[in-house]
Amino acid sequence: MKKVIAILSVILLILVGCAGKEDNLTKKTEKKLPDVKKEEVIKKLTADLAKFHFVADWLTNTEIVYVEKEAGNYFVKSFNIQTGEIKILYEESSIIIDVFIHPSKEHLLIHTTDNPASGTVKIISLDGVVQHEVSIESSELEIEWNDIDPSLILMTAFYEDWTYDVFVYEGSESNIRLLTLENPFPKWFGTKKIVLTDISSHALDGGELYIYDRISAQQDSADINGVIHYDTYQESLLLMQITEDEKMLYTILNQDQSVLSEWQMPAVSNYSEWVIPEIHWISKDHIVLASAESEGQQDELKEPYQLVQVVEGEQALIAKKVLAGPLTCSPDGEKCLTGYTFEKLIDIKSKEETLWLRLDE
Repeated sequence: MKKVIAILSVILLILVGCAGKEDNLTKKTEKKLPDVKKEEVIKKLTADLAKFHFVADWLTNTEIVYVEKEAGNYFVKSFNIQTGEIKILYEESSIIIDVFIHPSKEHLLIHTTDNPASGTVKIISLDGVVQHEVSIESSELEIEWNDIDPSLILMTAFYEDWTYDVFVYEGSESNIRLLTLENPFPKWFGTKKIVLTDISSHALDGGELYIYDRISAQQDSADINGVIHYDTYQESLLLMQITEDEKMLYTILNQDQSVLSEWQMPAVSNYSEWVIPEIHWISKDHIVLASAESEGQQDELKEPYQLVQVVEGEQALIAKKVLAGPLTCSPDGEKCLTGYTFEKLIDIKSKEETLWLRLDE
């Protein structure tokens, strides 16, 4: 009997050992299996050319906002490039001229008109509720929405005789004021400061930079000259200047004018003025823009433009042979839309280009 028990014990030990080895082998095999990354499939939107109006911008990293006209009304919609889902965000009876999406992704600004002599600006929440509304007489309306406070808007009203007025709308007080600025294209620099240049300077030489305080209504020189172009994002200021060897110098400053980053790119002109590329901000020191491969006259360029990402002054090529025109990127900076109607989607990591929008007649 003892021999039988001993034999059974040995057999059990062997079975347990084999099972342990099998478990270890299974674990080792599982560890050796490579991680297979699921390839992202971009859904395509097919729109009726007769109804389609325009693509506005990214709402999220997967949703793109566009406008269509149906039965006399205009609809602001979103399209999800991962699921193909379409949502209606807002319906408008007047003509929609433009749609802006605030960097907070919590508000939309819609520019509408009922007649060629005036325009209406509405700030709405994502559930379609109008938060602020203001109307201005104008033939054309230039809009600069504050990147930090969505209730602040700079508006330049152009009239038929080519004169203009610059207004600031302060939504928290439902107040609109006329500003005495000598440049029709001012830009926000934070929530209290506004930047502009002296437009009397020759375009090829650049102008002097000024900073206007909307609270005190005081304008002071920033002691920066030769500014060809300027752009802002929240409390960051991008300046473009020409170097002695005719390269385009890009500098990003913060509000105390400390340099955050600086780099150079080829400068292109059309004889009378410098060609300014479309610039898209991802963050205060991260931008995406189109750049020529070499400097020169625009009509003599042999190579097409390329899409470049600049992070803390370091340049990285995203794609070659792109249009120098419209550009907008997702909030995470991983995808960009280009093309005349924003129909092309470029994945920054994979460098792949997809035609996500198709217009059928």
